[in-house]
Amino acid sequence: TLRTKSLTGNHSIQEREQAVQLLEEGKLDYLITVDIFNEGVDIPAVNQVVMMRQTKSSIIFTQQLGRGLRKAAGKEHLIVIDFIGNYTNNYLIPIALFGDNSLSKDSIRKNLLDAKEAGVISGVSSVNFDEISRKRIFDSIEKSKLDSMQNLKRVFSDLEHRLGHIPQLIDFARFDTADPVVVSTKSINYWNFLVKIKKTNKSPSLGESAILAFMSKELLNGKRPHELLLLKHLLQHKSITRSEYKTILRSKYCTHDDETINSVSRVLDLTFFTEVQRKLYGNSPIVEMHDDTFHVSDQLSANYEYDYAFKAHLDDAIETGLYLARHKYGWPSSLKIGHRYSRKDVCRILNWASNQEGTIFGYKVDFFSASCPIFITYHKDEDVSHSTRYEDELLNSNTLKWFTRSRRTLGSKEVKSIINNEVPQHLFAKKDDAEGLDFFYLGEVRSSNPVQTTMLDDHGHPLDVVTMHLNLEKPLTQSLYDYLTTPTIA
Repeated sequence: TLRTKSLTGNHSIQEREQAVQLLEEGKLDYLITVDIFNEGVDIPAVNQVVMMRQTKSSIIFTQQLGRGLRKAAGKEHLIVIDFIGNYTNNYLIPIALFGDNSLSKDSIRKNLLDAKEAGVISGVSSVNFDEISRKRIFDSIEKSKLDSMQNLKRVFSDLEHRLGHIPQLIDFARFDTADPVVVSTKSINYWNFLVKIKKTNKSPSLGESAILAFMSKELLNGKRPHELLLLKHLLQHKSITRSEYKTILRSKYCTHDDETINSVSRVLDLTFFTEVQRKLYGNSPIVEMHDDTFHVSDQLSANYEYDYAFKAHLDDAIETGLYLARHKYGWPSSLKIGHRYSRKDVCRILNWASNQEGTIFGYKVDFFSASCPIFITYHKDEDVSHSTRYEDELLNSNTLKWFTRSRRTLGSKEVKSIINNEVPQHLFAKKDDAEGLDFFYLGEVRSSNPVQTTMLDDHGHPLDVVTMHLNLEKPLTQSLYDYLTTPTIA
């Protein structure tokens, strides 16, 4: 028989204190509370928290969980039992445990994967989830709307109150609150976001908004610092020669080969992008190169010099992108294993002549950049046609059994290139389409064991296809391997 006592808001302070004392003295096994003890109560000896109802508030969830997170003599662990674990808001669990207020699904996933791999969440603290709980949390993350305007306003208000002034994007990064990319891209750019939440009466011009949209969608994430470094220099000095720029990259320990510099030029003069994307970004070069010298465009230079608000927002975006490049990606000069990239990111970082995200599909051999990215969606939707429902399978943490496109043979040009490992091959994967456009980078691979075989189309007719093994240079971490291979719970 368990010794219990229930408390509600109708009980007096004296009655509550007496009940807490009985619990601390071991004379009660459980205190059952309703709408109280979420905060302002300190009972370090508590070693078990039982959740009996769901909450839509990450703050309240964190406060409830926090009742058991204090250290006490003889207390070695905290057990959390959530009887309402299978609800849509259980993504609040990692937010509470990791203190992750980024509103970024990628960030929360990464925390869960890293915690399983390292076994710790902070210092010597550790957390363990059973596999069903982990799967349900991952599924909940996919279905959540973390970047809702309501959530963004809340995080913005909290930081504004903390700082005593309107935050810049760099403040979200430095104080480790909402992901600046999430905040900035919600309303095309951060300036527009401030207008939308009525924090400024002045709106950017169409040209200024287009440039800031480019910064927000393409460079702010910090996945390659090269463009940011060039823009920062040009806004201060108007021009720089190719050799001087190469010297800057070298001094910053960035790749500085001609292919990368040419890629940076194509990104900043917008020729890298599709026609639709160029229109979104103003349809005019931001930076141009003449006679091996980079110049900032006249329009950008004029706006930067004569509109203080635009200057402040552009400087903020550049500094925030460089901050994220340094602190989130470890100052990348290339793709980073375990991080997530879109097809467009991959085209840019691998120095492709143009953004071909719309035509890569599963893979593409690009002889211009001498690279071949391979993208797989591990768990296919049921409505995917049979002719594209490839049964790619991780045989172990080192090897993927992979299918080429259908209607391909060992003699197909692109297949021969992959079989012969003519260009470096980069493997990307995501669990399913619910994860959006980004894929985990798994690393470089080399092909082996090619086999000509067939697969059936929607009418049961055989189609030529080639299978082979893609062998990773570095094995997957166990957490990432488990994450990709474990099916989603229905």
